Amino acid sequence: MIAAYRTVRKKTRIEMEERRSRFIATCCPLETEEDAVSFIDSVSNEFPDASHHVYAWLLGRDLHLQRYSDAGEPHGTAGLPVMRVLEKNDLLQTGLVVTRYFGGIQLGAGGLGRAYSASASMAVRKAGILEFRLCRQYIVTVEYTFLESLRRNLL
Repeated sequence: MIAAYRTVRKKTRIEMEERRSRFIATCCPLETEEDAVSFIDSVSNEFPDASHHVYAWLLGRDLHLQRYSDAGEPHGTAGLPVMRVLEKNDLLQTGLVVTRYFGGIQLGAGGLGRAYSASASMAVRKAGILEFRLCRQYIVTVEYTFLESLRRNLL
């Protein structure tokens, strides 16, 4: 079990346009693999006529699980750039889905990767990052005469 991890503060969505292609990035905190699958399905169902639904998610509190998909885009141009946004921000328990409506202009491999990465980064930035630190709570019973000594040693 890890002592601390970072995730996004809330579910959020951004939209951007790149050479007439529309990119809609949705970011969401996740708890389980089932949450990740449900999140991806809900975004896909929300935009059923989109050209692509590229996703990436990382779970890492108990087991380190990660998945990404290029969703029909050329290999390595979509899912991997989105996954790198999660890794660069050191995020766990987080999912991203970038929905693309093709605008008729080819972006090329580099342009496609930059567009997916930029939209994913904007969604993470808008969602905000939250850090969790795991801790333990104790109940200590001491005689009154030892109270100040205990406070000094604990703080």
